[in-house]
Amino acid sequence: MSQINEGWASRTQEERDEMTEKDDDQKIISLVKKYGRSKVDKATSEAKRDRKRKLSNKEIRNEMLNLSESLKNRYE
Repeated sequence: MSQINEGWASRTQEERDEMTEKDDDQKIISLVKKYGRSKVDKATSEAKRDRKRKLSNKEIRNEMLNLSESLKNRYE
C-alpha cells in the first residue's frame, strides 16, 4: 500500500489527472456492463445538462436508479 502512495506522490499533476480519468472510464465501463450503454449515456447526458461539472460515479449510478425506478413505475 505504501508503494502505491509513494508512486502517486511522485507523479506530476498531469499524470495524476490521466490516472484518475482512466479510473473514471473503468467505472463507466462497469456501469455499462451492468445497465447497458444507452441507459448510461442517457443518465450521463441528463446529469450533464442539469449541472455543468464533472460527474462522479455515484451521481451516474443515482441517475440510473432514478431512471429505472421511473420505468418500473410506468409499466406497473
